[in-house]
Amino acid sequence: MKKIEPDIGIDQFILDATKEELLQLIDNGNWSEEYRSNVSVITYQNYKFWIHNETKKVNQILVFGDYSGKFLDQIGIGDTLSDIKNQIGTYYYEEYVYKLEKYPGICFELFDCDMEEEWGENNAPIEYITVYKVESNM
Repeated sequence: MKKIEPDIGIDQFILDATKEELLQLIDNGNWSEEYRSNVSVITYQNYKFWIHNETKKVNQILVFGDYSGKFLDQIGIGDTLSDIKNQIGTYYYEEYVYKLEKYPGICFELFDCDMEEEWGENNAPIEYITVYKVESNM
């Protein structure tokens, strides 16, 4: 069952898992790793995992593409801020993402509207959903 839980994880993948624990879960799949200044990012299917270089633990999980899970069984990839407001409540904008005051540990990024299609903020589809450890102050 697909489940998005703020400050906890997504599906069988949990925040604070070690890199080794994560790799055991995805070992049979195709995955890639990108190294950045203080994290590495592992991409597997419709998931991205941020692993802190010092702790070697997962501190963010992002879903994208045709990932079908929903937050609170209501909001998923392709839904909109209007859907969030109507089904969950108020949100706020902070550093390129939308967050829910009532649910710390989750954020939403909208589809980039620089293409020919022009949406208003409330109607642009959600492209990415990220869960993160609240104390990490994403």
